Amino acid sequence: MIRRIALAGAAGAVALGGLALTGLGNAGAAPVIINVADSANISCTIASTAKLSPALKNNWDQQAHEAADGETNTYVQAIPDTKFNTDGPNTVSSKAKSISCSGTATEGTKTATITGVQLTLSNDVAAVDNPPLQDDNTCAGLLAGTAPEDTAATYKTDVKFKTVPGGAKMVNANATGIALAPAGIGFGLTGGTWGGSLAGGNGKTQANLASGDTLGQVTSPPASSAQPVPQGIQCEATLKIKADKPGKPGTGSASLKAPKGLKKIPVGQSFLDPSPAGASTVCLRKGSVCP
Repeated sequence: MIRRIALAGAAGAVALGGLALTGLGNAGAAPVIINVADSANISCTIASTAKLSPALKNNWDQQAHEAADGETNTYVQAIPDTKFNTDGPNTVSSKAKSISCSGTATEGTKTATITGVQLTLSNDVAAVDNPPLQDDNTCAGLLAGTAPEDTAATYKTDVKFKTVPGGAKMVNANATGIALAPAGIGFGLTGGTWGGSLAGGNGKTQANLASGDTLGQVTSPPASSAQPVPQGIQCEATLKIKADKPGKPGTGSASLKAPKGLKKIPVGQSFLDPSPAGASTVCLRKGSVCP
């Protein structure tokens, strides 16, 4: 009896082995993966928060607070130039997720349908500031962009793709040498050299300001005796003013409280345009050029 059971077990093992060899016993076929796409056309809307280090702060410029500028308080007029910004390069970091995504990428007979992306943005090559030297890390500089005599910083990105379940997958893409500049009601990211699954491709991002407060901070005029607390307390210093004591001229004073610093910039749906046209967008292509 024991011998018969053993023989039956051996026969069963051989049968199962045969199923495995023929493929009928496989747990599942190997995933289809696009390593380097031949062509791609992907469009997404995104939301993110860019983090800035050090925080951006405007300096106090005495010449902007003279009587000719409309400043009537002599104590405020007398405040000397005061430095609040931090010298050196700025570190920018951002992690964006798609809100909606559509498009495909192909490699030979393989096609991946894209349903989402995750993107990270970080510093690549630091900017070069040539004479006349600019103030580093100011809100004013954020609006002004790069001066003609300077070389702008570049950035790099990594992209992860989410695809239709059960369909082809796509390895990560990456890019270096991306340019960032003010564009529309936000910032545009263009150019760069693409690698990974989009090697030889191109990309373009329009990141719109999601909060009107950000615009209010960076466009705020500096404090004055008429408005000691500026609208943009992150970018501009606040004034502390003490009037002269009665009958004692010259006993008053004016001093500055440092700006809090602009540390984050939320981007996504434009605060000025709730329509689809106001969305922050990412275009990724190969075989054609992002418009």
